[in-house]
Amino acid sequence: MDIILCYDGLTGDLLKAELRNGTLHCSNDIDKFIEPLFQEYLERGIKTYLSSDSGFSFPNFYKTCEMNGGSWDYPRCVVFKIEKPYGQLTHMYTFIVTNMDMEPYQIIQFYCGRGKMENFIKEDKGRFDFAAISSHSKVVNANRIRLHMLAYNLFNWFR
Repeated sequence: MDIILCYDGLTGDLLKAELRNGTLHCSNDIDKFIEPLFQEYLERGIKTYLSSDSGFSFPNFYKTCEMNGGSWDYPRCVVFKIEKPYGQLTHMYTFIVTNMDMEPYQIIQFYCGRGKMENFIKEDKGRFDFAAISSHSKVVNANRIRLHMLAYNLFNWFR
């Protein structure tokens, strides 16, 4: 089993989680996962910015973003950053496709906030034991995830 998580990058709230079969690629049906959130924000008139990892880079996901308030008034902007941290043998690559009208360094700064999301995920898996999906029943595991989501968000709201 695998879990897909979606957070609010400003508040840290866990907006949605979905338990999936571990044999599926992470991008499988991600458009169906994210579309209800887009619809809710569109109905409320809230502008959304989305950041995801490279596993979600595929045309159906882009199309879903574009059809739900992420229209592109001009060709997609692609920013690519290569860095080699001191003492490491390999380079680190950052690849961003965006419709944000900013300078490349500003786009990199904005999207590097994704590291904050990684911290939310680590906290969920560590302190809130999201990885504890030990039952053979998907229904039991999905309900356990919902309880963990509630505990995480209660903790986050009082933080």
